[in-house]
This record gives sequence, structure tokens and C-alpha cells, in this order.
Amino acid sequence: YDRTSTPMYGPDGCFDLSDGINSGLPEDIWCDECPLTLVYNRKYRPNNIGRADFWVAAGNAVIRQTSINNDLDMRSSFRWGRQDRFLCPGSGDRLPGSTGCAATEAAMIERMGLTWRDAVALMGAHTLGRGETRFSGHHGTWSDSDEAALVFDKRYYDAAHDNSWRPRFNPDQTTNDFTTGNGGITRMMLKTDLCLTMDVRNVDTEPCCVTHWENKCREQMRRCPMYPDLHPWMEAVEAFEEMRSSDLVTNEPFYSAFEDAWSKATSFGRMDDLRSLRESCDTK
Repeated sequence: YDRTSTPMYGPDGCFDLSDGINSGLPEDIWCDECPLTLVYNRKYRPNNIGRADFWVAAGNAVIRQTSINNDLDMRSSFRWGRQDRFLCPGSGDRLPGSTGCAATEAAMIERMGLTWRDAVALMGAHTLGRGETRFSGHHGTWSDSDEAALVFDKRYYDAAHDNSWRPRFNPDQTTNDFTTGNGGITRMMLKTDLCLTMDVRNVDTEPCCVTHWENKCREQMRRCPMYPDLHPWMEAVEAFEEMRSSDLVTNEPFYSAFEDAWSKATSFGRMDDLRSLRESCDTK
């Protein structure tokens, strides 16, 4: 969604097959024989449920089922009535890249009109799943294990804060990211993740490690700096700390912020046309 362009696009059930940023979607998620596509075509499409609404509803269902005690149930904030679009050339260019907070700011703050709090909450969805080199150029989980990557909670923020992350330079020099631990291949954070807590803008030319602990950088690598107090990205840092909730066990700050941000991001461009679910099919 880009509020400054025509067409604005948005949550319309369309992705550009020709754009590499969508790699993995047509191969493993939305292909003719992919389970999600089959469920849609067999059960929901015959009932006139659009692809755009289905994708959002499916995302809601995954989040509910993987959240702690199913606490993040966004049924009450779900809206339906999105219009499907079948061609959306150039839409991939509007997605945030993995290069850092400048990319996030351009895509999510300037074009979509979200706040930094919204953006930081949405980034917390990285707590689920893993990256695959063959699709994105990045490999590993954001959470601390494959098992943890099946749970939707605030562990993403804890992982970014509690570990020491060193830069991992990939051969093509275009998909650099960070890793931690001895093996170094099963854990990762993107620049887009760690820029929410420290300044990694110059890491490619001046390698540094991201850590909130003294003397935890390997091989005398310098520690990445913090942002100056008045830097506009300090809003992201403050939101990151809100989601992490310091030493609190609760996921409530993250869950609350995520539901608000997700509702906005999945409604842009159609907010006035969308309708709430009814509690009953009773017509009386």
C-alpha cells in the first residue's frame, strides 16, 4: 500500500510473481497444489470469499493458534469486504527490504502511514518461522530454536536484546545479516531487525556487533553505537523496549500493539468499505 501513488494497491490478494522479493510464495505457499491454496479453492472460494479476505483471515488464524494460550484472537477486529486484484505490477517494489531502518521508514512510515510503534510491532511477527537462503538469501530462525519459532510471542525482541549478534557477510555482499552462537548458521537477525535497537547503518564498511552487554563482542569487534537521543529512529528503540517489556513475562504489550498495527495494515485503502463479522447468522 502506498498512499502517495496511483494505484495505491493494499491488501488486495495480489502479489507480483515476477518480483524476486516474493520468492517462496509461488513455490511453497500459494501454488496450485499448495495446501493453503487447496483449502481456499475447495472450501472458501465456492462461498464467494475473496482471496484478500481469506489471506487476512488465515493470518489471523495462524496467530491465534500459535499465540500463548490462544490469547491473541483478533476475531473482534477482523473486517471483511476487500476487493481482489489479479494484476499488481510494481507492488513488490513497495515492500520493505532487509537493509535497515531507512527501508522500513520509507515503506511503512512514509508510504503506508504507520507509526514506528506499528512497524516495530509488525516486525515482531518474525518470531514465527525461519528464513531460507534459496528464497531470501537469509538462513535461520529469529527465535532461539526451531521449536520457539512455532510460538507467536515476544521472544523475537528478547532474542534481539539478550544475544550478541555479529555480522555475517554473504558472498554476494547484498544480503548481509547477523548471526549469533557457536554454529552461526541456525540463528539470524536482519539489519531491519537490529536497527530497531542499535545503529547498524555502517556495519558493511565498519563491522560491529549488536549487544547490550559489555565485553560480549568476538575478536575485539567494536560494539555498534546507540542512536543519539534526538534521532528520529529513537521512536523505534522506545517501541522495541515497550514490546520487550523489560524483564516481564507478559506478552500483552506486544499482543495489543500488534493487533492494532495488523488491523491498520490489512485495511488500508478499504477502511470505509469493510464490515465487521456478525456474531450469528440469524436474520431475525
